[in-house]
Amino acid sequence: MPTRHIIPPPILACIIFAQQVFAATRYSNNYWAARWLNSTDLEACHYRTARTPPPGQCYEMANCILESLSEYAKVGLASGTSVLSLVPSALALIPARGSGVEEIFETMGVLYFLLSIFSGYVRIGDASSHLAKEIGAEPNAAEAQFERGREKYRLGKRHYAFCGLTAALAGITVFLATELGVQTVVTWACNHELLHVGWLFCRMLPGLAEFALVRLVRRMLQNRPSWSVGGVGSRGWILAKGANGLSLALYGLVVIYGTGLFGSTNLIDGGEVMWKYMVMFPLLYFVMQSMLAAGTVWRISDSRGCRNASPGAVALSVRPTK
Repeated sequence: MPTRHIIPPPILACIIFAQQVFAATRYSNNYWAARWLNSTDLEACHYRTARTPPPGQCYEMANCILESLSEYAKVGLASGTSVLSLVPSALALIPARGSGVEEIFETMGVLYFLLSIFSGYVRIGDASSHLAKEIGAEPNAAEAQFERGREKYRLGKRHYAFCGLTAALAGITVFLATELGVQTVVTWACNHELLHVGWLFCRMLPGLAEFALVRLVRRMLQNRPSWSVGGVGSRGWILAKGANGLSLALYGLVVIYGTGLFGSTNLIDGGEVMWKYMVMFPLLYFVMQSMLAAGTVWRISDSRGCRNASPGAVALSVRPTK
């Protein structure tokens, strides 16, 4: 019987809505300004900001805060911005420990698939590269079938327990990113507080794009078998390589955008950045990937008729049907 999976988009929508309410409330109270000013200076800045047209009020408040700080405090803010710009690169350096997007989706289900993309557990470029190797290994593939035969597993309670822990850790990362946006100011987007948490979800785009492109290429090869004739250099092979290049390029663009975003974030001290973002963020992502790896080991339930999983089953076998 097909396994019924929990679909997480409604849960993610609720989390995003809650974070928006949280951000709007704290911003309306000028929480990011109150962190640096005493009551007298804050009242003076409020009076100064009220005389500015609405589009420029945020920038006027930021200028007022900086004018009220000592030079030593400004040095701490500059160091915080410099260290914060390294966070996207630090996350990108965490090696992916899972399989390709297509393999994870077809063997582990939707919930595991989305959590894998969010945490960086999935290997970007693996699925499209494997497809290109399939086409290159079949020089006479006019009648080849590109539907993959997967072994379906019934996911047990321990698997969902690890997925639940991973989802909880993902919620913590969303909270920290939202708090960062509320407490700080981005120089080129002062009025937007959710850019940092939005970037966390942008990190999912390369995996989702590769999954969609690989599925599209497979469908095209099924409808036009002649495109795979010739193996390496055929139209199918070129399309698979193109999907690989696009997914990797998109991954690079996301890292570059994150570096620019975090490097333009101001009004945060270097000490806070070090322990909360340079240490906590990579640690959370590493633990999320470890949870997903453990969930893969225990992916088979103990119900009657199902085989027990072994640690060696983490690397799922992928073979095309004959």
